Parts: sequence; C-alpha cells; structure tokens
Amino acid sequence: MEHPVTPVTRRREPPGGGPTLHDPPPELLPPLAPGRWEEFIRRDPAEFWLPATARPRLWLRDVWVDLCLLVLARATVTLRDGRLITKGEALAELPALGAPADVVRGTRERRYADPGPIGPLRRVRRAMRARALLRRGIERAPAAGAGPERSP
Repeated sequence: MEHPVTPVTRRREPPGGGPTLHDPPPELLPPLAPGRWEEFIRRDPAEFWLPATARPRLWLRDVWVDLCLLVLARATVTLRDGRLITKGEALAELPALGAPADVVRGTRERRYADPGPIGPLRRVRRAMRARALLRRGIERAPAAGAGPERSP
C-alpha cells in the first residue's frame, strides 16, 4: 500500500526530525512552503471526503463515520486558529459544529471504551447524519486562498 506524506503529516513532525539511531540525510523532507498546509486542509475535504459522501455504503462502517467527524473538527480548528489539534481535542469541538450527541458519544466510545453493538436501523441513521454534517461542514469552509482569521 502506498500512502503519500501529506502536508498534515509533515506539519506534525518536529523541525529537523525526531530522535534517530543513525544520522538521517539532511532535509529528508523539505520544509513546507508558506500556505501549503492551509491549502491542503481546504482542498482535501472537498476532493476526498465530499465525493465519498456520494457512496452511502461506506458510511455504514464505523471507521468512516468516526474519521470524517474528526477530520471535519480538525480542519475547522486549523482554518480558524492556524493550529493542528489532536483527535481527542477534535471530539470536544464536534458539538459546536452541530454533530449529534449520540454520534459523538459513539465515536468517543469506539476510541476510548468498549461500545455496545449498534443495530442496522441506527447504523443507517448515523451514516446519514454523519454524511450530512460533513457536507455542511465542507460547504461552510473558507474558500481556497483565504487564510485563517487572526488578530493583527
């Protein structure tokens, strides 16, 4: 499986890399150009997640619901505040984005506890609500080229 090193992954890495057993080659990954991280945060939801909302069967799987909620919250905070938050912090942001409490609770339980089974009707309802929330969140995102709002 190939997985690209995204600007988000590169942003999480400490400058100069982390501790190593052997000296890594200098500038294994060059620094991100200014604005590249924010541009990726705006583009990725529209190019990957929005088309995925047209495939309803995907959303019957827990991983799709959980990940879309966390991506939405993390992207929102990044564009609003210019910082990357953890997945745990993203869970706390979800209610302000209009995420249904039971959907957030289920995501939290799957990450940090042992959730009970979910019935087929509830699974379909949850999928529909998560997809709708994600679509609304992407539509409300700042337009490409706009930077995070900051005080002077």
